[in-house]
Amino acid sequence: LWDRVRNGLESVEVDKRYSRFVRGFIASTSKRNSEIAEQILEEALTDEVLAPGFPILQTEATITDAGIRRLLQSLSDGVAPLWIYRYLGYGRVPHTIQDEGLCNLIRTIFYQQNGQSVAIEILHMRLHGSEDIRTPIISLGQELLREFIFDRELTGRDNLAYP
Repeated sequence: LWDRVRNGLESVEVDKRYSRFVRGFIASTSKRNSEIAEQILEEALTDEVLAPGFPILQTEATITDAGIRRLLQSLSDGVAPLWIYRYLGYGRVPHTIQDEGLCNLIRTIFYQQNGQSVAIEILHMRLHGSEDIRTPIISLGQELLREFIFDRELTGRDNLAYP
């Protein structure tokens, strides 16, 4: 069934490929059979049709160590635009990732060109509503604050630039 879904996506515009249907398919598969979901995600990482939106697909399954590895590989490959990693901050996604893996991922995003605002947004959502903030997250926040470039030109129109 997945092969039929994937093949059908070839004719869909890139910005519409990662619809609720596709994301729901991954989420449902992940809940029913995590091994199949992991296999789909492994293949999606290097698939020419799916790789540009890989981070979105990965957020629909539990992000294990293998998921962190895939996301880091996706960043390294540079196929998915950096802004799309913001999906890692949506919902409760950052709360489901082990601190060490999340810190590594956020740090890697932060040091990418134009990655600061994306990384800060993911960290912000990890902190939002958290009562239990452990040392790795605190240390990462301190590091990012030390390294953050407060420049309206670099951060755009978001809330991260000086007022």
